[in-house]
Amino acid sequence: MFFCLNKDTNNKGFTLIEIMLSVALFSILIVAVLNIFHYSAKAHEKILNSQEILNQTSYIMEYMSRSIRMAQKDIDGDCSGATGKTYNSGDDSIKFINYDGFCQEFYLDGNILKQSIDDSTGVPLISSEFKVNLIKFEILGDEIGDNIQPRITIFLDIESDTTDIDKQTQVKIQTSVSQRNLDM
Repeated sequence: MFFCLNKDTNNKGFTLIEIMLSVALFSILIVAVLNIFHYSAKAHEKILNSQEILNQTSYIMEYMSRSIRMAQKDIDGDCSGATGKTYNSGDDSIKFINYDGFCQEFYLDGNILKQSIDDSTGVPLISSEFKVNLIKFEILGDEIGDNIQPRITIFLDIESDTTDIDKQTQVKIQTSVSQRNLDM
């Protein structure tokens, strides 16, 4: 008995070339999907970092603004260093009598924004994941008899404390606060 190989027979298998071509196309598709997933995950992480730094910045600005707005005039000059002034500001600090009558200070210690009350040990106001590059307080109208309501402008520059360029975020913000009590 002889078997004849006829090209017209109905083969139900795949050739090697067809299998290699389908594996190559599938591999290209998987690599593309993985790249999209990778970049989406990186973008999501950057958005979360941005959201966290905005949350921290918002908290700091609201907390400092509220405290500064409620400051009282330093009649004796014990806190501000000058009789009758409300605020004492340095390059990167501000000192005043808060609404509870304590001497409160916001200051920059290295890259950490801190608060101290009655010359106590400074307490950080921001997470260690972030560093403050700049804080500046500009005071207008705090002189005795100038008939100008005291106003403080706060400049703040915060960034994430990471070496990973993809995760770095930075916020620069400014706000002005006027004293709540009339300056008479």
